[in-house]
Amino acid sequence: MGQFEFKGTLVSGGEISGKRRAGSEESLRLLLAREGIIAVEIRPWSKSNSLGSIASFRDKRALVSFTRQLAVMLRNGMRLDAIFRVIQAQQNSRAWQQHLQKISASLNDGNSLSTSLASQPAVFDRFYISLVRAGESSGDLAEVFSRLAKALESSDRLKRKIKAALAYPAVITAVATIVLFVLLFYIVPVFKEMFQNFQTELPPLTKAVVGLSDILTANPLLLIIGLFVIGGILLVLSKTGCLVKALSQVPLHIPGLRNLVIKSETANFSRTMATLLWGGVALSEAIPLASSVVRNIQLRGQFASASAAIAAGSTLNSVWSNEPLIPPMVTEMVAVGEETGQLARMFDAIADFYSEEVEALLPTVTAVLEPLLIVVVGVFVAAILISMYMPLFELIGQLG
Repeated sequence: MGQFEFKGTLVSGGEISGKRRAGSEESLRLLLAREGIIAVEIRPWSKSNSLGSIASFRDKRALVSFTRQLAVMLRNGMRLDAIFRVIQAQQNSRAWQQHLQKISASLNDGNSLSTSLASQPAVFDRFYISLVRAGESSGDLAEVFSRLAKALESSDRLKRKIKAALAYPAVITAVATIVLFVLLFYIVPVFKEMFQNFQTELPPLTKAVVGLSDILTANPLLLIIGLFVIGGILLVLSKTGCLVKALSQVPLHIPGLRNLVIKSETANFSRTMATLLWGGVALSEAIPLASSVVRNIQLRGQFASASAAIAAGSTLNSVWSNEPLIPPMVTEMVAVGEETGQLARMFDAIADFYSEEVEALLPTVTAVLEPLLIVVVGVFVAAILISMYMPLFELIGQLG
């Protein structure tokens, strides 16, 4: 049991804040909801804590919090206009206040919630809008928003774990780049001045390193311009899709990263599919929507390939079993879901399984990447240092 600090709004009106003990943030949120309190912010309590606003969180966290608040308030029977007044009153983020004002204005004009949310495409994507629209049709918006919040939280949690696991390799790469530039800009020129006094031919490796250093130190502005030009070219290529398609193939040819990419993308796709199907979205519409959350183009195309086939009367299992990147376990569980009519439940199970697989795989991937990067960095640094000391060794040999 931990102690948490919370700030919330009473269903009957008014604001409330305080400290409570609970097993987790989610359990405290549910406990407060039973007491008629809509939690706006919850965080572990410490003496130095002071509650901030939702604006201090990333946009993704703000969207999750907004979705969770909508679910709780709708479940407690609050009207939409009252809900948006309460949420807007709690916002210190000017951007979010503007979004909420526009949504409230659209609702007051008689538009549906899905139409009002769709007027803010920078915040609410097609996946979000489709689920809300399905919830309006079924009349169970509270359940839809609850599942939406869960899906967004799960996706965000998985992404944060992957980023955290890859942070150290990224730091190693950044430090290595800095070290190499320091060697080429400052250390190599010192040795070059020393070599000018030698009456001997420099080894090829030394000539190459000194030549590279000369290019970098003599034309730093040209280097910067070159980097900007390369960046511009890459940006243009990324918009055409050529670069993205090429880059998406790279991790699929690296054993450790291949498994990580396939399993993490499969988990995100399956979680999205489960949320859409639970929300009442038709299978033919759910597949392209869920495929849009997959970042790897190769996998996205293989998941989306079932969309047209489903409309023609085929099954997911029959289509995906021929796709090489989709794990066999996915097709097997989908086949069971199609036979039993429990596709949403099966996609939930697939998402849970592959999320756990990714978490188990991350330590292995980082354990392989870290020493590999260190070796690569060591080779480059050693090559530069050896190239600088080779002439010295030759001179000592001649003197001896």
